[in-house]
Amino acid sequence: MTLLIRTQQHWLPRCVDVLLTVIAWIGFVGLVYAGIREMADAVPLEQRLIESEILMSTLETLLVYLLGGVLIAALLLFWAKYNQLRARRYTRRQCPGRLCVDGLSGSFRVAPEVIETLHGGQVWILHHHEHGDLSAIEMPGKGIVLTADAQQQTAGDTGR
Repeated sequence: MTLLIRTQQHWLPRCVDVLLTVIAWIGFVGLVYAGIREMADAVPLEQRLIESEILMSTLETLLVYLLGGVLIAALLLFWAKYNQLRARRYTRRQCPGRLCVDGLSGSFRVAPEVIETLHGGQVWILHHHEHGDLSAIEMPGKGIVLTADAQQQTAGDTGR
């Protein structure tokens, strides 16, 4: 199972993408080569021998960076494979099944009558206490407010 959504792209945009990418890489490699060639031609032969020692120390530093990058990539690959193997035992993407009124009322900490009323409407405004519990449910446009214990009031009775 793949988590990416892939749509089939028409052949013309794909060819344009590939062509532009190839042109960009050719330009990049050409500019890097031209820069290195110009630096090498500008330096006399005696100085090149001195600079070769500097170049070797630079290459050694780059090699350390490259090895560090390979080590980090291997560590990330190992971690991804470990998580993939570990996640096989869990069923994270399965449908949780049908929820019953009692389960929902227990989850939201409201009376079952409130859940039954919520099934009938399309738009509700939910009001919560400071600690997160449901305090009131309002049906916009109709002026009906349900408190968490399922007693109906009008909007004018709530002290607004």
